[in-house]
Amino acid sequence: MKYLYPCKPNPLSINSPYLDVLDRDKNWIAEVKKNGWRCVVEKDKGILTLWTGHTKNIISQPFTALRETFKCLPDGTMLDGEMIFTNRIKDIPDAFYLFDILYWEGKDITLQPFHKRRAILELIYKDYLCNCAEIELAKQVQVGKKKLYEQSIGCPLNEGIVLKRLDSDYKTNTKSGQQNPMWLKVKKLADHLYEKRPPSLPVKAEAKKEPDTRPKNIIGWLKKKGGIRYSKEHWKGELDTAIENNPSLKSIVYKKVDKGLTLDQLAMMAYSESWITEATPQALLDAINERQLRSDLVEKEMLEEMKEKTEEKEVNQWVREVIK
Repeated sequence: MKYLYPCKPNPLSINSPYLDVLDRDKNWIAEVKKNGWRCVVEKDKGILTLWTGHTKNIISQPFTALRETFKCLPDGTMLDGEMIFTNRIKDIPDAFYLFDILYWEGKDITLQPFHKRRAILELIYKDYLCNCAEIELAKQVQVGKKKLYEQSIGCPLNEGIVLKRLDSDYKTNTKSGQQNPMWLKVKKLADHLYEKRPPSLPVKAEAKKEPDTRPKNIIGWLKKKGGIRYSKEHWKGELDTAIENNPSLKSIVYKKVDKGLTLDQLAMMAYSESWITEATPQALLDAINERQLRSDLVEKEMLEEMKEKTEEKEVNQWVREVIK
């Protein structure tokens, strides 16, 4: 099996207005985010290997109980999770926190939607791993995601929550870990980190803030991105209403030119970058909020663009050969 680097979630602020939207959206689930080592478990050709997720180094520590259990996995299995420690000095993990699967029966299943990968993972846990007290399967919450966040930050081993869309695939390749726009991590703020510190202990001074170079208005930023590509087959006139009395917004919307970001792409970026939401005119935000995010169309369009670029490159190469 080829090693696949684990994907990375995008940050989402606890104060983001999109968190309220996702809290009610049953197409998304939440899992507790643990503070540990990202670890990939591979069982192939009778050999068990534990990898440090993002750096792809072999973990040599014995971790006897965990290794004995993982040896029972069928060949052709690759799991994603984290080693959890309460005492990092002793280097002894208290648990392995299991939350995804990349290979099953020797097949790469990362393109399958998350809910299907999760169903496979639950069967594996039930058949091979549930009798090991050191292995914990991440619990999922569809309703009450913000409540789970509040419960999570009360434990020193937790960092917050990770939100995952149920129909999302697993973003990965054989060279490096990729950001997954459909995985969003909500980590506890600095205030939460220190709220239970005894008064006698000094709080570390805040690091000097770098100047904010982000654009204050989305219009100029969108111009650099090529503007907004508007397709009526995806939108039912919400944007027409939004730009009717907004000339600056109208100047970056292209209805007939095939360039720029789609509104879905802009909405996905706004999920993970709160400044985009803050800088976006309310009329445009209202247009985005009028309809549900269509991640399937976004990914389809991105794949079509990649295909067109590849075909164009091949044609250009053919023309150069003919000229020669």
